[in-house]
Amino acid sequence: MENTDDNGLSYLWTVEKSNERALYGMWHDQPYFGEKTINKEIQCTVPDVETAKAYYEARIIRECICGGTPSLLPDHLNRYYTSEERDAYYKTEKKLERMHLDMRDQIFTGDNGKKGLRDVCGNVLIKPQFDDFPERYTCFERSRLIPVILDNRYFLYDTKEHKLLTKGYDRIFRYFWAYITYFVAVENGKKGILHGYDGSESTPIDLDEIYDMPDPDGAVPVVKDGKIGLLWSNTYTQPIFDDIIFESENFTRVLLNGKWGWVDCDGKFTQDKSKASFGSCYDSEK
Repeated sequence: MENTDDNGLSYLWTVEKSNERALYGMWHDQPYFGEKTINKEIQCTVPDVETAKAYYEARIIRECICGGTPSLLPDHLNRYYTSEERDAYYKTEKKLERMHLDMRDQIFTGDNGKKGLRDVCGNVLIKPQFDDFPERYTCFERSRLIPVILDNRYFLYDTKEHKLLTKGYDRIFRYFWAYITYFVAVENGKKGILHGYDGSESTPIDLDEIYDMPDPDGAVPVVKDGKIGLLWSNTYTQPIFDDIIFESENFTRVLLNGKWGWVDCDGKFTQDKSKASFGSCYDSEK
């Protein structure tokens, strides 16, 4: 984990670190064999369209799984083994061949000199109209909104409505691992969170740091001027807390003016345990 000096949050990754590792994982396949991970970079190759379609379908129907990472059985890219066929196959001397495919969206340049985006199955996601795409996702990780660059400014583009949803920022990048899709906007060195549905600002763009969630059903911790705030679903608490404790199976505890308490459903500090309802989507205070 990344070390920082921010009030009890040093064990968490910053959003930049989390984003870096997530994008890395889309390019470098790290296969698992039992409890052991191979500490070796395996660079994937861009598949042809038919192979990409077969791989995608195998993921969707959850066929052909090896160690938690989808694979295709050799010589049968357009059909799938039944469970009986697969069991028989495993008992032979043949070994399951891993196909390390780069399933990220592909950037292409149009006749107008602008860049567009299409998936590995050949479908055009965005027509050539932008200067670049700062991040590329796999079809399994892509959300409705995609960051784009135009005239050195970053925007969120809606691939369904085919339009820009936000004003321009110095940078936009994906916030990974949350159940709700978020993006992080950076302007003049300050950070803020954009909602992944409509690109609206879920927090002001005035934060010093944003951290990865310690629990995927919990709250997003942020820091401004040494104080801690939280974003939980669509509710945002201002950075006013001095310390914070994330406890699994419990609501988030916060320290304010020397007093420990919780946060209620409106994002307000409370010492009434029965009103604690912030920082966990379904857990209850024990």
